[in-house]
Amino acid sequence: MNENLERYRIFYYTALCGNITAAAEKLYISQPAVSQSIKQLELSLGCVLFTRTSKGVTLTAEGKTLFQYVSKGVEQFLLGEKRLCEQLSLESAQKSHCASTHA
Repeated sequence: MNENLERYRIFYYTALCGNITAAAEKLYISQPAVSQSIKQLELSLGCVLFTRTSKGVTLTAEGKTLFQYVSKGVEQFLLGEKRLCEQLSLESAQKSHCASTHA
């Protein structure tokens, strides 16, 4: 399952960037790693997700359908991460405030 989540994350950023090289840079991984991940995802799903050209990639009809769902999932992960960071920052500030008022 974890491997599939990573493939969906790579799919998401490739679709957003419209370019495998740009997605690789955004994800801090190599271009061949992005290409291989997309190819594996396409094989596992049994369909082509991107049309590849010299200018970049565009989603196929199947890719657009998948992107609608994957984007919601990725956005929820990012929102959850943001909220957790905010909560931890708030808790840290409260502990710091309590420690300074009781010292």
